[in-house]
Amino acid sequence: MTRVAREMAVRGAAEDVLAAISSSQILASALGLTSSHEGSLAPLATQELDLPFLGRETQEALVEVESFFDGGRPELRVAARGPLVSYLAVCTVDATDAATHATLTVECDAAPALVERAMNELRSRSPLPFRTDADAILRRAVLDAFDEHAARVAERWAAAVSERL
Repeated sequence: MTRVAREMAVRGAAEDVLAAISSSQILASALGLTSSHEGSLAPLATQELDLPFLGRETQEALVEVESFFDGGRPELRVAARGPLVSYLAVCTVDATDAATHATLTVECDAAPALVERAMNELRSRSPLPFRTDADAILRRAVLDAFDEHAARVAERWAAAVSERL
């Protein structure tokens, strides 16, 4: 599992930040989610993924959005869980008189079978045969690529929120 955090200094009230992060347009932009329900995401949405080494894949994802107040701090959790990749984003907001600061943490968990497919794809690109003891190196390369993938998702999400506010 990969975890990436992004700090955002944004204009607006905490409620506006949380509404922006969970809006269907931003979820579509950041996570590639689309739904047959016009204007909002259904609990089950189609997700277009651009995966390391494997390219474009589509999955059906269960989407959940929950709000909490943790010690007076608003917190929003957005989960998109599918058979290939699952994402969990947690946004906490600290609002002062001077500014609003949000922290967006994105977790990305690739299914073991997907990691194996990516490893086999990477292996097939090599002109030389890989020994079986090279699996650890291949796995590390694939997991590093998923770290970069999660960072891109977090960057797209933060940029979309910043543009909206």
